[in-house]
Amino acid sequence: MENVLIVDDYPGTCKGYQMFMEDAVEQNILPKLHFDWAHSCKVAYEKIKDISDKGQHYRFVILDIRLPAFPEAKIFSGEDLGILLRKLKMASKILVITGISEKFRLANMLNNFNPEALVLKTELDDNLLVKIIQKILNNQIYYSDYILKMLNSRFCVEKKVDSLDQQILYYLSEGQSTKEIATHLGLSESGIEKRKKQMKETFSVTEKGVFPLIRAGKSNGLI
Repeated sequence: MENVLIVDDYPGTCKGYQMFMEDAVEQNILPKLHFDWAHSCKVAYEKIKDISDKGQHYRFVILDIRLPAFPEAKIFSGEDLGILLRKLKMASKILVITGISEKFRLANMLNNFNPEALVLKTELDDNLLVKIIQKILNNQIYYSDYILKMLNSRFCVEKKVDSLDQQILYYLSEGQSTKEIATHLGLSESGIEKRKKQMKETFSVTEKGVFPLIRAGKSNGLI
């Protein structure tokens, strides 16, 4: 029996995904599966650590991106969970199903942890979900029509926003000062200010202060 982790902040979504897969298992379309759910970064982190401690792994993980953060472990989104899964080699395959459509953020996901499948929630139905899982279990890649159009367009991210930048944006959106953020992340205040300046250049933010940068982060799906 294969272990599967479903990560989404809405329990009904997890239940729906599991039902679709259980139907496919009954029809011998998919192998027998054992399901874990997580509705936040904290719970997902704990489940990943727990199965790692047992010397096991997940055959595949279905991963949402916008999730309640777990600052104590510096896990602020599903993207950080994807990076963790790659680092620990805890998932053979990662399937991202997200409501995020901002090209900057989607490109960041591909660059940072390169999921085997990436699809928008608005493009998904039960038949497509099973089809995607079949593909990734057969070592194939699946990108939805929207993702393929993005990759085939002239769009590219010349300047990338890394995990530390996203953590800075998170803490800024929580109203924390540069000094407080530097303490959280173990960086110098000048290092934080340098990153803020670089992000403003990346997002073409010319206004002074942190609020225009926070707005830009939100509009690009990074907060």
